[in-house]
Amino acid sequence: MSAPHIGSLVAIAGLVVAVVSALIAYLAWRGDERERQGAAPPSPAASSPPAVSSRPSAPAPSAGPLRFRLAADRVDARTVEVTPISTGAARPGLTYWFVLAVSWGDGNTDYYPRAELHGGDDPFLVTIPKDADDKATRAGRVYAFDARETEDARTRLERQKTRTGEDYFPEETGDPVSTAVPLPFN
Repeated sequence: MSAPHIGSLVAIAGLVVAVVSALIAYLAWRGDERERQGAAPPSPAASSPPAVSSRPSAPAPSAGPLRFRLAADRVDARTVEVTPISTGAARPGLTYWFVLAVSWGDGNTDYYPRAELHGGDDPFLVTIPKDADDKATRAGRVYAFDARETEDARTRLERQKTRTGEDYFPEETGDPVSTAVPLPFN
């Protein structure tokens, strides 16, 4: 290749680099202009429902589906205080429930829906009856329930007040949205 041809190629390459640089600078300027005007850039999460926050002082929720982190503190031999901390956005059509899992030590576990969690989920108390077996292992976890599971949970929670009928789920129900936390009753 001759020197004039190489010079032409170098000039074309330089022109391409200049155009790309100008395009990048323009896009950066447009983004800064949006920030100066207070408009957020469009995002897919913009159409999501408001995120559920566990406390007023909790950090702003992150993008993604609603998840919970749980902490449990013993109040007395029959009462534990549970603090849920949520991040993310609730999915439409789902409700979120704290479920008490009781492991009887023989491979059998019962799942008691104990609290429906809403926005501003403050700490709440979980109690066990005076005649409850204090040797059983208990843990708590948050699950996402669909409409049918939510209705079943509400019915079971109401039955727990009178202790009549089926007041627990015999199997794990719903989609877990937290890790299980041991509940220090004993």
